[in-house]
Amino acid sequence: MRVLVTGAASGIGRATCLRLARDAKAQGHGARIAAVDLTPSPGLDSPVATWVPDVGPFADTGVPASTAVAAATRASGIKSSRIFIASPP
Repeated sequence: MRVLVTGAASGIGRATCLRLARDAKAQGHGARIAAVDLTPSPGLDSPVATWVPDVGPFADTGVPASTAVAAATRASGIKSSRIFIASPP
């Protein structure tokens, strides 16, 4: 499993990272999680996830793609081949 989670330092993002890691381990698989946020979260960075610094607000053009490239660079096994961006209408 290879995923990129934004807002990963706290709240739902952190819970998502921990759940993905736990589920992957329970299934006998490893998880490669790129945890993106402004600051790292204690206990989340390695071995659960690789922290990737947030490169800016996702509302700015180009930031989601730049974040995906940073994640692919820092978190071994993460690939930025498919990027889906959900924007409010």
